[in-house]
Formats: sequence, structure tokens, C-alpha cells
Amino acid sequence: MPKNPSRNKVKSRSSAAPRSAANLLATLVRRDNPGSGGAKTPGNPDDLCESLKSLLPPELGARLLAARLRDGELVLFADSAAWAGRLKLAATELIAAGRMPAALPPGTRVLTRLMPGAGFRR
Repeated sequence: MPKNPSRNKVKSRSSAAPRSAANLLATLVRRDNPGSGGAKTPGNPDDLCESLKSLLPPELGARLLAARLRDGELVLFADSAAWAGRLKLAATELIAAGRMPAALPPGTRVLTRLMPGAGFRR
């Protein structure tokens, strides 16, 4: 009869040393609020949205509901799929032309999300 393997046998362990809670919290704060670390990102997401609206044509700017910058990605929120596609195309063209706000790092990806109905929940 074959020998049964141990139930609680740990096959691999992480070689990283344990991190303090303060270090973990500091990492989370830097990741969630990139403006505090001295980066060139806007402190208020509404400022980013307003600056993008001023660069877009008026009919597209009215359809941009919100904009967020996270991890090298510009996320644009629109109320329908048709407007989301147009916003993505216009933002990609603005990035290629170098007309985006200076807060956006080079090589920023543009993503669109739908936000039908009421406004954005924070």
C-alpha cells in the first residue's frame, strides 16, 4: 500500500522577510495616492477630468463623466459604449500628438469604462 502524504506539509515558503505594518501602509498610500510621492500627477481627479474636457471637442467633453489615472493607465468614464469608443480614439490621438496634460507620463494606456445613469460613486 502507498504511503499517504503529510496533510500539512509546506512545499514552498516565501523567502521574503516579514514586513512591518507601517511599511505595508506606506506602500498602499503611495499606490493609491500617487500625487503625494512627488510624482507629476494631479492631486484631485476632478482637475484631470476638467483639463481633459478642455482639450476635447465640446461634444466629446460633455460626454466625459470622469477620468482617473492609475498605474500608467488613463481611465475615461462615459455613459454609453459609442461615446466611450469616440473618447478613447480622441484621447489616443491627443497622446500621440503630445497635447495631453503634463501630468500624464509617456506611454500612458487609455482605457474606457461605462458609467450609465447617475454619476460616479467614490
